[in-house]
Amino acid sequence: MNQRSTILLVIVTALVGAFVYFYEIRGATDRDSEEERKALLFADVAADGIDWIELFTSDGLNARIEREGESWRLVNPLIYKADSVASDGLARAIATLKFGRQFANPETLEIYGLDKNPSVRFGSKGQEYAFTIGDETPLGDSTYLSSEGGQKVFSAKTFEVSPFEKSLSELRDRSVLFFERDDVTEISVRWGTSEATLFKSSDKEWNMKVPVQARGDRNAVESLLSQMQFLKALDFVDEPGVAEQDTFSQPETVITLKEREGRFHKLEIGRAIGDRRLVNVEGKTTLFSVRSDLVDDLPQDVVSLRFREVGRFSAVEAKAFKLDFHNANGSLDLSVFGNRDEGNWVTDPKMAPGKASRFLSSLAGVVAIDIDEEKATDETLYTLGLLPPKVSITIQGDMSEGKREVLANVELGVVDADRGIAARIQGERTVYRLHYDLAEDIPISPEAFRNRFSHQSEEDKNEDDSGEDL
Repeated sequence: MNQRSTILLVIVTALVGAFVYFYEIRGATDRDSEEERKALLFADVAADGIDWIELFTSDGLNARIEREGESWRLVNPLIYKADSVASDGLARAIATLKFGRQFANPETLEIYGLDKNPSVRFGSKGQEYAFTIGDETPLGDSTYLSSEGGQKVFSAKTFEVSPFEKSLSELRDRSVLFFERDDVTEISVRWGTSEATLFKSSDKEWNMKVPVQARGDRNAVESLLSQMQFLKALDFVDEPGVAEQDTFSQPETVITLKEREGRFHKLEIGRAIGDRRLVNVEGKTTLFSVRSDLVDDLPQDVVSLRFREVGRFSAVEAKAFKLDFHNANGSLDLSVFGNRDEGNWVTDPKMAPGKASRFLSSLAGVVAIDIDEEKATDETLYTLGLLPPKVSITIQGDMSEGKREVLANVELGVVDADRGIAARIQGERTVYRLHYDLAEDIPISPEAFRNRFSHQSEEDKNEDDSGEDL
């Protein structure tokens, strides 16, 4: 083959390749797109170009929503913020509505259930459109449609028209409150005659100022704000009667949020009605019906909004610990030392396998169930077994400048099966109550250590289980 033939062959191959790409591959895609476009009932309408939609709702009302920037607003039969997801969904459903068949010579509209006012009207770029949804076809998998005032009749798959089966409540934004969490600077929660008020400090921490000045529980406050921000109504009561209003004669919880610009949001939670509760927002005439479980786990008292973390350290950071058990007169009865050696705990006296790790994991980050005393006197501390403490626990971290960093100093006192374990942070006057079940993992007396935590107690248990004499 000479050079000229080779060049001609390369040119022909390139032309054939170009033909295959532009006609067979790219052209096929374009032809498919054109075929899909021809199947659209409103081929020239884009979802983001729809300005308003009128819909005959499933509960027999004429509703109209209008686009407002990035959101939607319900303007008929009442003025209310529209649900953006539902509204955008309707716009997409209109723009992508496909028909399967167009009837060349349709019978009377009554035959198809189309002899009625349009089901949906909408506007786009100054043009108004409408279509009517009729009966299902005999096979049941499709539904009749008509447009242009009934001049054109189509059938479409039923799932194509199902998005237009909306009730009025489904078109309404179900959010109970509208606020930005970062804008909230103060929170007040009232339960009957009890009330707690917290404010956000410059370092974005939450501090309580009513009924006491104390550190707030950041996680509890942020969780409360999250619950309020995402609280959704199941239904709306636009014209509440006496019975509905009566549920707020003594609201169970009243929550007030204050934003940095001075704007307030006040919400009242009424008594339970079955599995629901009514919620009243100040400044609105509509009541919101919400699921009870969405509000039943809100903070129920002042303590639940206070910082109650007694074990203020991470178990991973702990490298050493010391347990001191004291007698009632303050004398030392027993000391237990622990050091982490390549991931394993070496203790003296020797603890049973896994007991040291379990003890640290249970104490790290432990949150008190209650606060006994705000500023306990020496007499009160003595009565509660905290002066001197029955148990002193010191947790240490890595070495720094020749000595270990102290991560936590926790003192334990008397134990009550109903009220829990009295505890405090060394040097502080606030007395907490830890859950009684923690005594399973944290030794609360020298007897408890010797009987259930020491290596010897484990050996004695094994010997007892084997049937040998103790």
